[in-house]
Amino acid sequence: MSEIESPNFFKEDQAGIRELVELKKMESAESGKEFVPNEAVKEAVREYASGSAQISGDAADRHQRAAAKLKNEPHSGQIEELLKIAEKEGVVYAVNVAKHLGNPHIMDDFHDRLAFEFSKNKE
Repeated sequence: MSEIESPNFFKEDQAGIRELVELKKMESAESGKEFVPNEAVKEAVREYASGSAQISGDAADRHQRAAAKLKNEPHSGQIEELLKIAEKEGVVYAVNVAKHLGNPHIMDDFHDRLAFEFSKNKE
């Protein structure tokens, strides 16, 4: 994927993240706090991805195998590959693969990149 291309997130992922952003917007309005769109998107992506259902043993094995393929990639390569996985398998699946990499820095950067890509692709 070149730097110009953006992943085509699943419609379900887009709708779920957009819904969480709108809730955050409403919460800000009700509380009188300033609404910061970029921060709201980051929070929404994290919440959406972590709100997944319990992972079965088979799915965890798939996540582990996918993560093993990325272990020796450089940091930026891991992020790009995780974006490709998000495009093919969905955001929640890709985040679970990232968790299996066992690197909080990758996880944080991946969440940030997802938020950036989502913001860039908003309709």
